[in-house]
Amino acid sequence: MVKNCGCGKDPCITYGAEEMASEKRAISNHNSEKAKAIKTRFTIEALSFLGITIGFSLSLYNTYRSYRNLNNQLNNIN
Repeated sequence: MVKNCGCGKDPCITYGAEEMASEKRAISNHNSEKAKAIKTRFTIEALSFLGITIGFSLSLYNTYRSYRNLNNQLNNIN
């Protein structure tokens, strides 16, 4: 049921403004929640990417270090 103060206007001057304000608040809250969810997801994905990058870098470094040590070990055999 739509409230009306008796002004005869549609939407009502008094209650129409309240309904519009509450709708705007609801939309604003929804958008804020959505923005927060997007920021959280971006942060998680950025941290995941960073973890993968660091893991790959460490793996590459360990491969290089093993290669370098292998050459030293081969030289010590001779």
